[in-house]
Amino acid sequence: MASLAHLPTAIAVAWVFATCMRPVLAQQGLEAEVKAAFVYNFIQFVEWPPAATVEPSAPFRVCVYGQDPFVSVLERTMRGEQLAGHPLTIETVPAGEPATQCNVLFVPKSQAARTAAALRAAGDGPVLSVGESPNFLSAGGMINLFVEGGRVRFDVNMSATSARGLVPSSKLLRIARNTSERE
Repeated sequence: MASLAHLPTAIAVAWVFATCMRPVLAQQGLEAEVKAAFVYNFIQFVEWPPAATVEPSAPFRVCVYGQDPFVSVLERTMRGEQLAGHPLTIETVPAGEPATQCNVLFVPKSQAARTAAALRAAGDGPVLSVGESPNFLSAGGMINLFVEGGRVRFDVNMSATSARGLVPSSKLLRIARNTSERE
């Protein structure tokens, strides 16, 4: 994905989400590409507390919980990208291992049975949790991706994001299907 830094924020948001919300046509590969684009944009439109990345040269870590082919899709999507001068890196967190070094923790469908363990692995710090299973938000996850009517959509758990000091932008919340206060 090309860098959107040269576009005004409102135009970038509209373009990316309009493009990503096209029908995914039940193609699993295309669905993964669209979800990776969503994760990339969540990073752009969530504010982390200043202490989340202390060193100026430290990477911004996007982690995938457990072994899953989504890692390679994220790597292609985010190759060469940065967030506020921090290079984006994609990492795998083995199931059962801590994920407190992550800035984003993605819990794929293949790890849905381990959702609670994945969220515990992220600890209490400012780690944005993104998943794609029906129980993800009720388990305490922050953003849940799903396909509805052939389109990738998402819901946001506002209680979970604010509990970790994360602030989703109003632009992001406007295009969410649902924002809830449950945790």
